Parts: sequence; structure tokens; C-alpha cells
Amino acid sequence: MLKEKFLNRSCIYSIFSLVLSILSIYLWYKSMELTSEVWYMPVELSVILYVAHIFCLIKAIKLKENILLLIISLVISIYNLLLVLITIYFFFIGIKY
Repeated sequence: MLKEKFLNRSCIYSIFSLVLSILSIYLWYKSMELTSEVWYMPVELSVILYVAHIFCLIKAIKLKENILLLIISLVISIYNLLLVLITIYFFFIGIKY
């Protein structure tokens, strides 16, 4: 019974949302390293993962079954939103100059 309750759809969406947001934050920090020579574009991937994170978070909020994971995911989402806004701000500064 505990396993069925733990592995409901809301929990799966919340965990997937947390994983995506942590990957997004990691890629954001990876893109800020000056010596980062990677074949992918960390900032763009970070924004894409953030959008996927928000999609999963909205699905989990609609189901409202696991409040603790939702609160953790919302806190990480706010932090991640700040990183995305900083990235977009620096992108527009780069276009301006």
C-alpha cells in the first residue's frame, strides 16, 4: 500500500520536475565556467530543461497528492527562475553591445 501511494502520478511528476530543475541549475553553473569547452550549449539546454520542469510541476500541482515534494519543487523552481532571468538579462546585454 505504501509503495502504491508513493508511486502515484503526482509523485512521479514531482520527482521528474526536481530532476529537471537540478539538471538545469547544473548546466547553468557549467555555462558560467570560463574554461568550459563542451560540445553542447549549456545555457540553452538549461532554459529548455527549465521549461520542461515547469510543465511537470504544473501537472503535479493539478494532481495535488504529494505536498512535500510540491513544496520542495516550488522552492527550487523559484531559484531556477532567478537563474533563467539572469541568463536572459545577460543575453540581452550581449545583444545591446
